[in-house]
Amino acid sequence: MPEFDATVEYRDVPDEPGYMAGSDGSVWSSRMRGHWRQLHPPKDSHNYRQVKLSGRGYLVHRLVMRTFVGPCPAGQEVRHADADRSNNDLSNLSYGTPKQNACDKQVATRRQPRRKKRKQRQQERLDPSVTYRPVPDFPGYLAGDNGTIWSSHGQDGWRRLREANSKGYKRIGLCRHSRQVTDSVHAIILRVFVGPRPPDKQCCHRDGNKTNNRLENLYYGTAAENAADRATHGRTARGERGGNAKLVESQVVEIRERVAAGETHDDVAEAFGVSDSLVQLIANGRSWKHVGGPRTVVGAAKGERNGTATLTETQVREIRALAATGVRQTEICRRLGVRKGAVGHVVRGSRWKHLL
Repeated sequence: MPEFDATVEYRDVPDEPGYMAGSDGSVWSSRMRGHWRQLHPPKDSHNYRQVKLSGRGYLVHRLVMRTFVGPCPAGQEVRHADADRSNNDLSNLSYGTPKQNACDKQVATRRQPRRKKRKQRQQERLDPSVTYRPVPDFPGYLAGDNGTIWSSHGQDGWRRLREANSKGYKRIGLCRHSRQVTDSVHAIILRVFVGPRPPDKQCCHRDGNKTNNRLENLYYGTAAENAADRATHGRTARGERGGNAKLVESQVVEIRERVAAGETHDDVAEAFGVSDSLVQLIANGRSWKHVGGPRTVVGAAKGERNGTATLTETQVREIRALAATGVRQTEICRRLGVRKGAVGHVVRGSRWKHLL
């Protein structure tokens, strides 16, 4: 059984048998096993402590006042002397009008220590070794060839603007006619020092670093030149770096070697757990172009040498011999265990023409 504080007065909560309230704002219960235990009311969204007694919710400050003082008079409410809604000590509570309650909050607010004034930003100086030019169509802004943007709005001197990252690129907001226009820093630098961007060009970074917006690192280039830069710096998601890649480069080389050695696409696809169409694209170099290995041009090899062949020359001759004797194609398929479509192509001569 917990020890009660001798300096605290405890009384039974009216109309709630098995519960007690303390003058220190505590609430106790004996509803479980007949032993007294202290409840720990949580705070609600308004910072008041709330407790449930017999399934009914109570605000603790109202519960303490009703237990020790009595019901709340009409037109009045519970006041917190220190404006701390979680301090439910009886000495901190009293009944009063809503106006008195509001005055308590104002007095408590004046007692709180004032926040220190924010230090004024120290005025920054422009670097004399950097070339600065005004940003076209945006008065009060300067762009430096070191990739910085400066503003004179709202103060006497110049201050450097802090960029925000967006997909790895630095972006910044410039105000014009009370409206903010957000643009990429690299685009602003090129527009200021080089000129407007041509319609068929893009803003490119020579070193592949999106955050390096120094003038010597930027240039206007075509989409192909930009893609070549990405590939040079290893920033292109191709091959193993692609999110949908099912193979690694060593497996691609092995696939090309096995196809070149004469294995069928179906056998190679089954060995690596991929589709035969993917094996075909890898073998002829249309997929994984950056990886080495022998290329096999599909269609150059005829008959059984073709990696996509599903019949043998013996089966082809037998199909045509049976068809010449009047055997139906469905019966040929059943006898040889091949697809009807393959039999049709052989009979019509649209495939395996070299055996006609």
